[in-house]
Formats: sequence, C-alpha cells, structure tokens
Amino acid sequence: IQTGIDTTNKEIAITEGELIHQIRSVLRLSVGNHIIVADGIESEAEIEIIQESKTEVRGVVIARRAQEAPLHSFHIYVSTRSE
Repeated sequence: IQTGIDTTNKEIAITEGELIHQIRSVLRLSVGNHIIVADGIESEAEIEIIQESKTEVRGVVIARRAQEAPLHSFHIYVSTRSE
C-alpha cells in the first residue's frame, strides 16, 4: 500500500479514510496481520497491525527495505466511442 507516510518511525498510524476502508473492509485485515506500506519515494516497511478502528489503523514496524523499481511499466488507454 502506497501511503506517503514516513516509514522511518517505529510505529505507523494510517489515518486516510480510503486506506482504512481498503485495509479493514476490502482486504479484511485486522490486528496481527502484516502489510507493507510504502512512502512513495524510496522505502517501504512491513508493519504488523496492532490496533484498528474506523478512523485509524496503527502498526509497529517489523522490517524496512529500499523500495525496488518496478520490473515493468504499463500504460492503459481507454477509448470511448460516441455515436
């Protein structure tokens, strides 16, 4: 999950509503599950969820690593046809 959150902290709090919805409702993750969050620039962190609510998901950092460059890049184009 790309968050823009500072991954250098020992504990990370996710407060962005769409991300919380994705973690709790779409992925159905809860306390004890692990996720990888990226700062969107250069690093990512594996966190263990220690607390979750409708307004916040909080986790403790288990491991950190440099964010790898993607192996492939994709360009998606959508064409609409009007009649």
